Amino acid sequence: MNSPKKNTLRKHQILRSQKEIDEIFNKGERAAFYPLRFIALLQENTDKCTANKHQFIFFVAKKIIPLAVNRNKIKRWLREVFRTEQYLLALDANRFFQIAVIFSPKKKHEVTIDDIRQSVRAYIQFLNKKNN
Repeated sequence: MNSPKKNTLRKHQILRSQKEIDEIFNKGERAAFYPLRFIALLQENTDKCTANKHQFIFFVAKKIIPLAVNRNKIKRWLREVFRTEQYLLALDANRFFQIAVIFSPKKKHEVTIDDIRQSVRAYIQFLNKKNN
């Protein structure tokens, strides 16, 4: 039985264009909720097929997390949290967010997926209050 999943993070929801990433870093609004920093840019929707589909990119610094295994684990956690929490971003159909998520914990501090989930929920509530 192939039924579509409600909470999915599709391929087109991951930002890959260097031009779009640069635009987020130059024009986006910044916020920090430990252990994550966020840069968000509100966009007008021009394509009907991506209606209400927010886009994300995730950064984990090699300087802070030197082992690739651990960086990849954190990126998996970030994707999972945004996959399950993205429905909380409330906007009308013709607008969407492009969000850069930067993992920046204090050194020698163990971060769990629950810390990340709490940070993402706080940021989503912040965005909803600001844009509604």
